[in-house]
Amino acid sequence: MISAANLIRNAAHALTSAKKANPGSVAIHNQVIQSAYLNKIHLKQKLKSALKERKLNVYYQPIVHLDTKRIAKFEALVRWFDDEEGMIPPNVFIPLAEEFGLIQSIGQFVLEQTCHDLAWLDKQGFGNVSISINRSVNEFKASNNQIDLILKALSTHQLAPGRLTVEVTESIATNSYTWDVLETLRGKGLTIALDDFCTGFSSLSNLIEHQVDFLKIDKSFVDSLMADKTKQVMISGLIQIASKLGISVIAEGVETNEQLQMLREFGCHYVQGYLFSSAKPLKECLMMLNAPEFEFS
Repeated sequence: MISAANLIRNAAHALTSAKKANPGSVAIHNQVIQSAYLNKIHLKQKLKSALKERKLNVYYQPIVHLDTKRIAKFEALVRWFDDEEGMIPPNVFIPLAEEFGLIQSIGQFVLEQTCHDLAWLDKQGFGNVSISINRSVNEFKASNNQIDLILKALSTHQLAPGRLTVEVTESIATNSYTWDVLETLRGKGLTIALDDFCTGFSSLSNLIEHQVDFLKIDKSFVDSLMADKTKQVMISGLIQIASKLGISVIAEGVETNEQLQMLREFGCHYVQGYLFSSAKPLKECLMMLNAPEFEFS
């Protein structure tokens, strides 16, 4: 006979499965749902061990300035290679970390590693390069004081605050506490980027009411740029508005020369994407920094 505790647990697993399916759907607990749950618990334990043993890695994707045709910034992206499971993609382990309260530990790891790597780049003669770190909604809590944590990490490695950009999605920057933290950090010299702009929570009032330094156009908009005239009008207009407000625009997910050329015509300031490079380990990034400028007309 199934116990009350197991009955509630199984019902919760079925509810989670139904929420991931179409709205209004029904899920009945079965072996597939049970296996998915057990796999999730298994990965959670592995992730906790990887964090404890510092087995995660930070890779960096270059962000290219369209005027100079050279790398101006990098975005820090966490990677996890498990000895048994192989490469586990971020879209698998980041939601897992959010669900089980591990995202703050991942964020702190990325912050510390990024500052360490920035200091190393200084020694290689690239003290003008900055790096963006992503921050989750669950990291903006009074108990997890981002101001103290970030400033301490910068101070430990003797880095100027302007070397670091804090990147948040606009959906998490909708409460006063988050904006207070971001504005305090900006007042200390850090730069702020709004990521995934135009993907459901966009509000031009945020660009007017709150000062940010970078606006990132989501890859989904760049993907359909060439075929969708409406997207072209919207992105062109957004770049113009941002420019007049003193905000630099970064287009994500640039993969073709045609996309690049259109974004240049619109006046976009920076681009990143596989056309230039995927995220790479730090030493490969140094090779890119030492290489000649990117060639495009």
